[in-house]
Amino acid sequence: MEDGRKILYILAPNDRFNYGDLLFPYIIKHYLAGCVDEFICCSTTDSDLSARGGDKTRGLRILNRLNARNKNILVVAGGESLLVNWECILSYVFPLIDSVIRSSYKPIRKFFGNITYSLLPYWLKLKGIKTSFPYTIGRNELRHLHMVLYNSVGGTELRSLPKALTKESLFLLTDSDYLAVRDNLTNEILSEYGVSSSLVADSAILMSEIFDNVYLDIRTTLTKDLFQDSPYVFFQINNGIASRDYIKVVKHLQEIREITKCKICLCPIGTALGHEDDVALEVIYKQIDDKDVVLVKSPTIWDIMSLIKNARLYVGTSLHGVITAMSFGIPFVGVEVKKIRTYLETWTPETSKLLFCKIDQISKRTITALEIGPVNADKQKESVKNSFEKMRKMISML
Repeated sequence: MEDGRKILYILAPNDRFNYGDLLFPYIIKHYLAGCVDEFICCSTTDSDLSARGGDKTRGLRILNRLNARNKNILVVAGGESLLVNWECILSYVFPLIDSVIRSSYKPIRKFFGNITYSLLPYWLKLKGIKTSFPYTIGRNELRHLHMVLYNSVGGTELRSLPKALTKESLFLLTDSDYLAVRDNLTNEILSEYGVSSSLVADSAILMSEIFDNVYLDIRTTLTKDLFQDSPYVFFQINNGIASRDYIKVVKHLQEIREITKCKICLCPIGTALGHEDDVALEVIYKQIDDKDVVLVKSPTIWDIMSLIKNARLYVGTSLHGVITAMSFGIPFVGVEVKKIRTYLETWTPETSKLLFCKIDQISKRTITALEIGPVNADKQKESVKNSFEKMRKMISML
């Protein structure tokens, strides 16, 4: 690596399969192309999800070895990143170890679990990890880091953390060079703690301006006749929500079939621990005896994007499923998840209550969504373009 170059490190939890997280590097590279000499994607661990559409990532320890002669820039790529702790992230990356601790006999779990997680900071230091949080990083935590930019991140669960911890930890953000958050709630919480931030829509909203039909057709792995040109509804749900009542979910899907006269595409968006859409959809599929319900297995991010783009309607618990639908002008229903509700209240306040619902209302909201039709995303797209322009100017001046 030559000295004196501008190197931009893109930091995201994209060492596991979650559609939205895997999209961010593509968006960032597209809009910041030409203002740095090299992009390096990094995450908790070294990984390679290129077969599923992701980027290869370097482990976080690469940030401890920054070349002092280069101008090193870190972009926290997006997502619900603020103050997510190491325990949470490592449980996703090493699910087997976490599962053993959490499922052990209660006294053993309490003893060893508490010891394990109380020793975690020391273990991380031994492994060469120097930051207090995986995706909330202060510029002064790492040597030779010249600039830290936060690209439309979320923090809707910040109020659930202890106030003392939150106040102390959010201090890390005060030395960031640019902090954009994607919803009003996160913006308000940060303001309460004296942290200033800009309100910018999720950067994935720009996908329709980057990935056209030709781009997607080349990369889509699904057969073109999957739905034989029949209209279909794209449905996705995470296992944490679906497992509360699989029977109820099946009932609503059958009602959606009757209402729309469309086929149903069951397609996972996130398969990592904490999402496990594939687990939920497999259970649901086995309970539905209908040839017009199709289960998609192991899709790439391009398959997911293409399927939503060509659907008559998106219904699901994924914020980035909703954002994909808005980006391509597809009607949608967001289900159950708080960050979807918060995002819609911020960017589509006129229709947010109509296009978000609990499981009990899915089929009813389907009718409403089809009546409302596509939601205009121009305001969101403009805010993100302006944000990238600000980041470009800051990087060019470095």
